[in-house]
Amino acid sequence: MKLNDMLFVIAHRQEAETNMLMTFGEYRERVLYYWCQTMEGAARHIEEILTGRQDKEAWATINHGKDYGYDVRFCLGEQDLKDFLHGHFNSWPEWYLDTGRCSDECLRALEEYNFDRNGVSIGDTYWYEERERPFGRGGLLRDFDGTEYRIMEYYNQDNLLLFNQETGSLLVAVGVKCYDRYPYAGKASEGNRETGIKWEKAVYLNPVPSQIDFMALKEQYSKMRPEPARQETDREIQEAVSKAGDIPAGYLGETIDRAIEIYKCRIDGSGETQRETRHPALNGRGR
Repeated sequence: MKLNDMLFVIAHRQEAETNMLMTFGEYRERVLYYWCQTMEGAARHIEEILTGRQDKEAWATINHGKDYGYDVRFCLGEQDLKDFLHGHFNSWPEWYLDTGRCSDECLRALEEYNFDRNGVSIGDTYWYEERERPFGRGGLLRDFDGTEYRIMEYYNQDNLLLFNQETGSLLVAVGVKCYDRYPYAGKASEGNRETGIKWEKAVYLNPVPSQIDFMALKEQYSKMRPEPARQETDREIQEAVSKAGDIPAGYLGETIDRAIEIYKCRIDGSGETQRETRHPALNGRGR
């Protein structure tokens, strides 16, 4: 289950509130059809939920008199889920998460994404896997925050001129990679796979297009490639570790120490690894 397929449901009863996590299907069967008086009213409520899917403020409401009702909207991601479980969207100080009324699939998803039921992260939320994807001019890309970018210029497979569909800004994305990500503690499947792009750095351009030298950008970024230092370092580490099977047992510790020394050479003056500054923060887990 993807986080953005999960519904936040808040039931209001006088001065107390109950929070629930539901699939859309279970909400429809257990709440919507039970409380809506007409099919027309149910259809309007469904439309309200779906049209506000990307809006944090777009809560759809069903009221039953002045003392009872429901507010509902889709989850927008990891931080949004934490905020819901922490009670940030509740109007009254008295509230609780009713796990007995939550969908089982949603509760399993909390475990798969390494959340406890109080919204506390107990480990990495996702693991990432790089995937091959050809980029072409005019193509549409999406990052893991849901922002869409149009490819305005293809410099090479690593560097692209992008147009932010939401803000209208232009940027050069350097070191663009495409990834699939999955719940860290869950099993990889088509149902929970999310695909998006990350880049090593972004160069934001002048908001006035006539003042941008597009030919100079093409000349600069068509030739630029990511530094090969990481690949070379990884190769050295692999070679050092692979030798462990061919040396006497007494020298095994020295071989491992050598691999650690090579890795430490990637640390810069601030104590952060070059991998963290040049590459996405991936956790390295594979299938």
